[in-house]
Amino acid sequence: MSKSVAQDMIGWLLGMHASVAEIAAELDSVALNGVIWHDHDIVHPFHWLLNDDTGTYLIEPTQYHLTLQALPLGVLTNSPPLRKAASKTNQLSRNRSKGQ
Repeated sequence: MSKSVAQDMIGWLLGMHASVAEIAAELDSVALNGVIWHDHDIVHPFHWLLNDDTGTYLIEPTQYHLTLQALPLGVLTNSPPLRKAASKTNQLSRNRSKGQ
């Protein structure tokens, strides 16, 4: 059974779960609704940051489901997706080390 979660996902996550592991175990059953938010004509690809004793994690919407992954960069943006942001950061770091 799928759980439909409104915009206040962090409140629901923190209110219903004691750890990131508990969230991870239930994440496949969470369904987000594509709703126009405020006066924009798009559905925003929100990301959620979680932290517990085991580390810092990101919940990121993908085309078909939500993913939970460790947050290696220590920063969070809603766009671009984490994989693309990490790639850009790595490229900038390589360029900086080469003196470019």
